[in-house]
Amino acid sequence: MERYGARRLRMTIWETTRNGQLQTTHLGSILFILVMMDACVFCRVSLLNGEEITQLREKGCNTVNRTSQTRNDTIVTTPGQKVHQKCRRDYINANSIKKDMRDKDVSITEPTRDLRSSTPDFEFQKNCLFCGCFAKFSESKRGIDVFPVRTTDFSNTLRNICKERNDEWSEIVLRRLNIAPSDLHAADAIYHQTCSVNFRTGKQIPVSKQANKEVKRTTPGRPKEDSSEKAFLQIVRQLEETQDELASVSDLVQAMEDICGDKAYSVVHMKKRLQTYFGSDIIITEVNGKPNIVTFRRTASSILNEFYRRPSSKSPEEEKLSMIETAAKLIKADIMSLKDSKAVYPSSVDINSEQNITFVPDSLQTLLRTLFSQNDSSVKVASVGQAIIQASRPRTLIAPLQIALSVQMHHHFGSRFLLDTLNTLGFASSYTEVQRFELNAAAAAHDRTNTQFGNGTFVQYIADNVDHNLRTLDGHGTFHGMGMIAAVTPGFRLDKAVPRLSPTLKEVSDLAKINIEYYKMQSKQSLQAEFATMNYEPNMIDTTWKLDLLSKVCWPLTCNQPSWSAIMHKVMDGDYPGRSSVVFLPMIDMNPSDLTCINSTLNFIGKHAKAQHCVPILTFDQPLYWKAMNIIKDEPLNSPLKSVILRLGGFHLEMSFVGGIGHLMEGSGITELLETVYAPNAVTHMTSGKAIARAVRAHFLIDTALTSIILSHIYGIPLPDEIENETGTNDINPANYINTNSTDINADDLSDELHEADAMLDELLKGDISVEKA
Repeated sequence: MERYGARRLRMTIWETTRNGQLQTTHLGSILFILVMMDACVFCRVSLLNGEEITQLREKGCNTVNRTSQTRNDTIVTTPGQKVHQKCRRDYINANSIKKDMRDKDVSITEPTRDLRSSTPDFEFQKNCLFCGCFAKFSESKRGIDVFPVRTTDFSNTLRNICKERNDEWSEIVLRRLNIAPSDLHAADAIYHQTCSVNFRTGKQIPVSKQANKEVKRTTPGRPKEDSSEKAFLQIVRQLEETQDELASVSDLVQAMEDICGDKAYSVVHMKKRLQTYFGSDIIITEVNGKPNIVTFRRTASSILNEFYRRPSSKSPEEEKLSMIETAAKLIKADIMSLKDSKAVYPSSVDINSEQNITFVPDSLQTLLRTLFSQNDSSVKVASVGQAIIQASRPRTLIAPLQIALSVQMHHHFGSRFLLDTLNTLGFASSYTEVQRFELNAAAAAHDRTNTQFGNGTFVQYIADNVDHNLRTLDGHGTFHGMGMIAAVTPGFRLDKAVPRLSPTLKEVSDLAKINIEYYKMQSKQSLQAEFATMNYEPNMIDTTWKLDLLSKVCWPLTCNQPSWSAIMHKVMDGDYPGRSSVVFLPMIDMNPSDLTCINSTLNFIGKHAKAQHCVPILTFDQPLYWKAMNIIKDEPLNSPLKSVILRLGGFHLEMSFVGGIGHLMEGSGITELLETVYAPNAVTHMTSGKAIARAVRAHFLIDTALTSIILSHIYGIPLPDEIENETGTNDINPANYINTNSTDINADDLSDELHEADAMLDELLKGDISVEKA
């Protein structure tokens, strides 16, 4: 009060003395203000009269100022001003306001106030900023439609919306903004989300928030209006025509709002009307995580009853079409009853030809088998049937053959045009779906990589450079890095479903991220190759070494004897661990020859093997093997890399061995010998170890030829070509040509031994005796 009175006094003195004159009337005004500085602003009585005094705060001042506007008074209060408590209570009392206005004989029309903010009990911390109703905010509970103001621009945004709306509700909200502090966030203002959405979208206050509005109802329940009923019936007709099982109740409410605007039903009322209208013919449930999905439940009995109750048609053509339509409805009902989901992609088992036919309902199978004339049309029935199912339910399931065909075509051709064309024709999934599948499959492959291989398995890691040269115009975009795989023996099969999610490229790349371990050579000494001596234990000695000698001894006796590899394949028997499984590991996008890349590979393999509880055995090709050996040797004794066992790749080891033979035997005539069978250019690659398959076959031929010559000289048995030159045919037992003039060997004993060895080899090949008993 003192501050307000002093300010008013200064303004009055300034106004009266600005012309340099002080009149008597002005002096009276000044004396009146000096007296009123200690008086109540309501009753104009001194505050020292003994009545109870209260000091106004910001909330009280706002209430008094609004009441003053209602009374058409000029009273203005400020925070900190002192007044009589009774005067303030009587001044803002609603009944007192009406009585005083009636006494003044002033015709005033009270504005209709639908919001509680127009009453003095509005608080920003307890009432909604838009509707004024009581709002309770709780951060720990879900489903509460109350949010606090979190930004400082909230007030400016609402002011702009109020200017655009320019209606009664916007005036009320703007009045609250004017009496509110400059920062709604600091005032802890709250609001209903539904009220905010309606206010921003040009709608009116929700019915549930119109607390002070009297709604007269002649009958209980929601008032029925012609426009709402017509809009509802239109929505029902659209729903029956499309029978879209993914249409939610919220979607139907939105479609109804587009037709009749604010007279549309709420979600709860729409759900009740649908259940009343359709009865047991619809199901409102949750599908693929989306709530309140409306699906039709058409049973065979209801369809047949509808068919029999239809009015009979006189035309046979109309009768035929009616029967076909009924059959289509029956098949559509079976398709709708399929329990499938798009949450998971079909597995490899589902794509099996036997499983594909079971995916198609029996009614659809019967129709297609009747249409197709082939006896064995299972594949066509499954393909066409799944195409029909996919077209009938495009947004609720994924047919196995549809996604399988798209993935295969994309793998072979990589053409988006091809996939989109097949998808348009209804034969395959879209290109977008294939890309989504590949991302999800990559994410699922990472989970499969972390799967435990199991006890009793042998794991061998292989790392080598991997190149992916895309066909680009500028040559950029190619990939050249380090690839890794794990060969697990015996193999395992992990049919893990691929979930249908929406991962991003960054999320997938983060799953396969490998820590890069920078490497710097500590020692400058070059590595010296050291070969350790293998000490075989007695139980490790091969007891089948005689089989090799037996096959060589018997070679000159018959011309139809199998080769060495074929003999080993026939006579060897035992437990076979089965086919190995190959698990793809992440790649490193670095130069494979870089020491840092090789060091990162060694560290990753060591950690992965430790997690799998197996020995880290890593195979490199020759250049990478030598660098990896240098890295491991340069590591300290306590380094975990010391446990990594390096192996030179079997292919490179065999190439080195064959190349060594060709180098040592150069000039011995082996080249001319091989050129009798192979072309000269091929022999050059064979002796250097490049053409490894031909080189191995050629060395087997040389070994067999040399063995035959040596044994023919020892036993005096002529070679088949010599017998053919003498008799004109080689269909003669060479044992009959044993040299009987030999003085060192008894010919009879030699003949018996050779025949006995030949008979033993026949029994081995037939499986009559085992290798150990031979």
